[in-house]
Order: sequence, then structure tokens, then C-alpha cells
Amino acid sequence: MDNSKKTFRQLRRDRDLSQEQVANYLGISINNYAAKEQGKRGFLFTEVIRFSELVKVNIDEIQPINSKNTDK
Repeated sequence: MDNSKKTFRQLRRDRDLSQEQVANYLGISINNYAAKEQGKRGFLFTEVIRFSELVKVNIDEIQPINSKNTDK
């Protein structure tokens, strides 16, 4: 694991964003976002791109989540 990368949760919290704010920005429910942030569901590539734009980081700086469930 690359220690310079941050998780979705760390990046969100560093910017004082709530799960609700991020979910609204991504156009998904809060429950869906929370499950993705916890690794219970996978992020779509488009969601990763939009998230990186929101928190103003390069995609390479985001720590991938090992999803337990790869269903959409």
C-alpha cells in the first residue's frame, strides 16, 4: 500500500465534507455512498473522477478500496 495515498473517507474529512454532500455531488443516495466508502460496494469509474474533481486531487492520489461486493 502506498502511504502517500488517502482513502475516500480521509479526503472527504480533510475537506470538511459530509457524506450527504458528497453523495449529492455524485448523484447517489447517502446509503449508497456510505457503503462505497466502507468498501461494501464499488465506486464506478465516473464516480471516482467526479470525487477527485470535488476534493481537487489527482485520481492517482486516492487509495483504492477493495470492494467485497462488485455488483453495481
